[in-house]
Amino acid sequence: MTKQILIPSVLLMAAGCSTQSSDFADYGLGELNAQAMGEESLPGPHGEVLDAMVEQIVNAASAVKSQNALLSKVYAEPVESNEEGLPLSGTCGINPEIQSIQVLDSDCRDINLRWGWEVEVENCEIDGEVYDGLLQLSYDELQNIPAFLPIDMVISEALQALNANQAGFASARYALNLESDDFALDACGQELGPADFRFSETKTHRFSFSDGQLESMHNNGVGHEMSSPILEGGMHTVANGDGVHEITLEDGDRNRSLVSYRVLGATTLAADQWPNAGRIEAHVEGVGDVTLVFTAQTPIDGSVDVFTPFTAERVNLPME
Repeated sequence: MTKQILIPSVLLMAAGCSTQSSDFADYGLGELNAQAMGEESLPGPHGEVLDAMVEQIVNAASAVKSQNALLSKVYAEPVESNEEGLPLSGTCGINPEIQSIQVLDSDCRDINLRWGWEVEVENCEIDGEVYDGLLQLSYDELQNIPAFLPIDMVISEALQALNANQAGFASARYALNLESDDFALDACGQELGPADFRFSETKTHRFSFSDGQLESMHNNGVGHEMSSPILEGGMHTVANGDGVHEITLEDGDRNRSLVSYRVLGATTLAADQWPNAGRIEAHVEGVGDVTLVFTAQTPIDGSVDVFTPFTAERVNLPME
């Protein structure tokens, strides 16, 4: 498994900013939407309501981007020897030795009681938070190997799995448990297939110690990495998938933020922040449906066409 495997996801190419997650109560969306519905000119969400809906989608995309950046930084493949116990691949995960393979005891069903490795994570900084903890890593090739087999026999299969992943054919399944001063984070996920047709799925929970806020994400999809002699910039990614992003507070569901989305044909050049084609269809709980359509202008200035069942507007997404 190469370092690239834990990077792409269905919203990564649509996650250009790093806004703070917020809840609908901050915007008073219910009241604003009621006002919008009462106006004669536009019988649907627009103005502040529409901007808030778009921001919730961007927040979901930003959360997925942070999640994938973190996974990329903690992943450290097993190596023959690491006597000094240091990260060897420029990440904050300490590469385990191949001989340290073990039967994993994990909260993630897909790797529980499977052969795999434990990767210690130290001083991993993402979005200003410094995390420590553990990554548990296994490969599909190890799924059916009995727990009672001698390690020497297991290692032979493990080396084949490592070679296949290093060659670009992903078969990784993982569990992640991290903590910082302010947050606790856990995730279960998988990356399967070659780079030009790779399936990814991740379920993540992040809990805030300060305010009891729980952020939950479940996203899955297929990414296609390909080069094109027609598109300037060469390498590009086409993504399709869906997901859910939810925020709940300790005092109940009154301030809940819930966005479900589908990514359809989002095409992004390697150097661009936003897709130049495709769309995101989303439902914002308690407000309604909204669709973001990307155009060739979107990577240039962030402009995107936004549609609801009653309105069509052009808004500008954040540019960094």
